Amino acid sequence: MCLNLGPEIALKPLAPNPSSALDVNQRLLDAAEAVFAEKGFDAAGIREITSQAGCNVAAINYHFGNKENLYREVFRRRLRHLRDLRIQAIDRVMNQGDPPPTLERLCSEFARVFLEPLVNRQDNRALMNLFCRELHDRHLGRELLLNEIILPVQDRFGQALRHLCPRMTRDEAILSVHCFASQLLHLTHVTELMLNRHDLGLEDPRVDRAVEHIVRFTVAGMRTFCGDDHPWPAHTC
Repeated sequence: MCLNLGPEIALKPLAPNPSSALDVNQRLLDAAEAVFAEKGFDAAGIREITSQAGCNVAAINYHFGNKENLYREVFRRRLRHLRDLRIQAIDRVMNQGDPPPTLERLCSEFARVFLEPLVNRQDNRALMNLFCRELHDRHLGRELLLNEIILPVQDRFGQALRHLCPRMTRDEAILSVHCFASQLLHLTHVTELMLNRHDLGLEDPRVDRAVEHIVRFTVAGMRTFCGDDHPWPAHTC
């Protein structure tokens, strides 16, 4: 399944740094991410991680101190990358001069970069497994998620919404951001059901059609805060 939403976004491992110490750090993070995604925090073994990384057990103590810190840094790295993708998408739309930015383009571009890394590539499904395991068996404090991705994206998206809808209050903007993101997040969990029209009873089960619906629904709601009653263009696909 592939979302037809534009250029593919892949969460690929970063290129190793020429420094051997940073190279080991990178290999440990890559290996730990794969093992944690497959087995979860408790079942993941230090020796399995170091074996995949091609280094000894002492390397984890040297670079991260312990298994808990390694787990935290795996998430921190990915959360920062997702945060940057989303903020860059917002800025691309808002910095566009001609034609000027609109709610439709803002929400469509945000939806694309939100969903693409999570549902389009098989290797990125490991990221969803990692997040799902953490949601069901928490080992991270909420501050990591809040500080690394939720608050920065919330603030930048909220600023963009208030620029496009000056009558929108800060609270309304924040709630709008989270309502939109919640719909997109739910979609990542039902993509397999979307592919079988018999599961959900849909006449048009395409995932990109569902994304379009979410964007239209969200923009229509946001426009109530703008005093803008212009209808969304009719679906022509």
